[in-house]
Amino acid sequence: MTNIRSEQAARLTLEAAYDECRAVNIDPANHQDLLADFATNSVRQAVMEMAVDQKTAGPKFAFQLTTAAVQNIYFADAGRRAAHSLLKHLGVPHARLTTNRKG
Repeated sequence: MTNIRSEQAARLTLEAAYDECRAVNIDPANHQDLLADFATNSVRQAVMEMAVDQKTAGPKFAFQLTTAAVQNIYFADAGRRAAHSLLKHLGVPHARLTTNRKG
């Protein structure tokens, strides 16, 4: 069961990253390896954020963090962060709220 969930999380992360890239007319397939590296780092960050949130949040939200629906929010955000990193690396200007972040 764990492998299925991790595959779902990975797919969600990459789909979010691909959507962000396509939204600014970048073909993610042309940058697949680099985007995968950025996605890996973003997923690590998302997992760390979930761990911190689970420890610091109230019991109700800590319980909700164990559900796929709430975890999916973190993984989709990781995909958008990965896309942002790729666009920044490529020097591609973008104005979408989901990818236009400082840092």
